[in-house]
Amino acid sequence: FAFVSVVYQQRQTSLGLRPVQPLMRMRSPMTIPRLACRQAASQPLIRQRLQAHSSYKVTLKTPNGDHEIECPSDMYILDKAEMDGIALPYSCRAGFCISCAGLVENGSVDQSDQTFLNQDQMDQGIVLTCFARPTSDMVVRTHVENELAL
Repeated sequence: FAFVSVVYQQRQTSLGLRPVQPLMRMRSPMTIPRLACRQAASQPLIRQRLQAHSSYKVTLKTPNGDHEIECPSDMYILDKAEMDGIALPYSCRAGFCISCAGLVENGSVDQSDQTFLNQDQMDQGIVLTCFARPTSDMVVRTHVENELAL
């Protein structure tokens, strides 16, 4: 920012215009962050659209019983299950296979990052847990790779 400001002011001077601000003197790298913090604190706070990350209750129906996890909306279901010590099937972890597939019995999910499933398959409730983020409390039946005819 400081460099752009100096260049802009030099261009105004070269065109015969009076600079809007006096040329900045050089500052050490240590004082620039402090200056930026002071300037930011003196400016009114402009709120941008910030996406709040919620957590949702995800119930995983596995052959070994039901497991509930509290999954943040910015985390994939498979990753959170692994963090909580729940073993779910997977292979590529890239959304290119159906090893981690599940069937959504209730709730909604964002799986816009995956490229394997088409819209009809997603509408049927098929979900790839390696690339699925919850958007509500949900129930997912896992270990369904052999049941799917894909």
